[in-house]
Amino acid sequence: MRVIQIIQPFLSLKIRYGNIWFGTEGGVFKYNGTSFTHFTENEGLISNNVRCVIEDKNGNLWFGTDKGVSKYDGKSFRQFTVNQRFII
Repeated sequence: MRVIQIIQPFLSLKIRYGNIWFGTEGGVFKYNGTSFTHFTENEGLISNNVRCVIEDKNGNLWFGTDKGVSKYDGKSFRQFTVNQRFII
């Protein structure tokens, strides 16, 4: 059994399709009611230091970090840095 230690979770929760998302200093955790999935820079986050989680009208999840924003469409991440301009 793998034990996941969440250090300093932020108040970043979002319920989507029955899943709970946690933004932490160690990446993002998705809890589906049974198990956790851990997303980090290795999976495509722009930074593991996730400060907030929001969902847009199209169902994409946006993760605000100390290095920019990551957009998750349910399959992959797209990164936006503070130097880029973008339209949601």
